[in-house]
Amino acid sequence: MSKEKAFVVSDIHGMYNEFMELLKYWNREEQELVLLGDYVDRGLQSKEVLGFVYEHMASGGTAIKGNHDQMLLDFLSFPLRLEPDYEDLQEIYSVWYYQGGQETANSILGTKTASLSALELRTELLNDSNVKDTLELLEPYYEFGNVLFVHGGIPRWRQPDWKTAEEHEMLWTRPNPFQKNETSKTIIVGHTPTVNFHKGNNYDYLFRRPYNIY
Repeated sequence: MSKEKAFVVSDIHGMYNEFMELLKYWNREEQELVLLGDYVDRGLQSKEVLGFVYEHMASGGTAIKGNHDQMLLDFLSFPLRLEPDYEDLQEIYSVWYYQGGQETANSILGTKTASLSALELRTELLNDSNVKDTLELLEPYYEFGNVLFVHGGIPRWRQPDWKTAEEHEMLWTRPNPFQKNETSKTIIVGHTPTVNFHKGNNYDYLFRRPYNIY
């Protein structure tokens, strides 16, 4: 760990311009930039966000995976061997596409994609972009000294040995603010909007031993 401080951003969701505004507060000399996943879907500039993420990782930076990133990767990597697989692909496509994936596909391919079938869209994304390669570089967590960065969280039943958590649990867990953190790490997460924990959304939160701090 070359820097003692981190500047952490999560859930960019295709909002590239807003992301660039946020990075104006990043002290590049003193802070490591850590990205906590969900780079795609909903916003209109997922292509630009993924381009930044790819360059960030290529230069040694840290970016971990979010659940929306995994949904897109599932769609792009699902094996097609038998005829029933194509029906399964349609289901995977529907889950992703209607959770903001349409905006992602439009951004990456630079055109409207609603008329494309699941197979046609997948083929174009694989042939005309490096999005699959970028998503495959993402790790499910990052250790920063005594801090653990993870997109979703660590389930209570996987503590104190948090490394027993499965990847999908790290991506999809919704933390319970009233449960103890039994791990030896301070856990920093994205995924869950802070408004879910407060009447307003003006607070950041983190998980610190032995209780969750807001």
